[in-house]
Amino acid sequence: MKPAVVWLVCGLVLGCGGSRGTSGAATATDTPAFEIHEWGVITTSSAGTVVSAGPPGAPVPLMAVEKPVLYLHASAPLAVQLEVLVGAGFSVPEHYPPSNNMHWSVQATPGACPERHAYPSACASPDGVCEVPELPRYETTDAARLRVGEHQLPLLFYRLGAEGHVTLPTEVRVHGSEVSARATRDGVSGWRVAVVDGEVRAVPVTLGQAWHLLPTPSQPWTDAAAALNTALRDSGLTDEERAAFQRAWWQELFDAPPPSRVTDDPLEEQAEDQVAEIPEEAERWRRTEPVLDVLIYMMTPDEIDRVARIIATPTPNAISRAFLVRHVL
Repeated sequence: MKPAVVWLVCGLVLGCGGSRGTSGAATATDTPAFEIHEWGVITTSSAGTVVSAGPPGAPVPLMAVEKPVLYLHASAPLAVQLEVLVGAGFSVPEHYPPSNNMHWSVQATPGACPERHAYPSACASPDGVCEVPELPRYETTDAARLRVGEHQLPLLFYRLGAEGHVTLPTEVRVHGSEVSARATRDGVSGWRVAVVDGEVRAVPVTLGQAWHLLPTPSQPWTDAAAALNTALRDSGLTDEERAAFQRAWWQELFDAPPPSRVTDDPLEEQAEDQVAEIPEEAERWRRTEPVLDVLIYMMTPDEIDRVARIIATPTPNAISRAFLVRHVL
């Protein structure tokens, strides 16, 4: 089996320039209540296939966490010092707004941004991948508006890259047409999604620490989509945050258009007025063909913290983080 290639791209979204994050202890009585929420995807390939957020053939690192985005929800205006502590072996090839060592000084104000932030149309990341122009698609109106220096926007963004091995909760091996997997911990449950007889199908998978042959998908893909939507909601994401995740990943995961903003129906199409246009410069970084034979499952909070920790002062009332592992088979 060829060495795994893992892509980790992290995005932090802050209302009008803020982020969403993790859960924490109650704050002092004189500190306004606030929460941080974050979502992202870790993509890995057991066959050594390069899977990136960029165009085919673009230079890419050996590991990456794709599009984690971070939002901040506040009950009243407040100042927050927010820092992302990246796990050992990772680098940060791209983040926005610019910061000093992934430390943002944020002024958060409840309510949506009065106007859309003007994101850069290109970037000079060392790996040749540029995600910043896509960020308008992942904004929400229910998060706080954030001011970071001269920038006012509803999100913070970062992307992680690394050269080396990343330990994930599962291992996968491929022998011809047979795919087997096992968990490095108990209780890994997810879905295999693949094209079978010309149709996208899914099958639930529960893994233990012994090798397990993955079954051929036979159920409608909407079963997996509904389960993933429920997992995102149970992680603490709002309806708008789940819709942003679906705009980023529904095509890649299920070869289907994203649902509408209230995302309980996986077949409901996204309304045109709910989605920001992606600049032409950003469109060329998007893959046109999804990779459709994948094992997907959610990471635990401890597993997410080993990739990147969020430190905020004052302490938020809650931090909600939803990271999906997407293992290309």
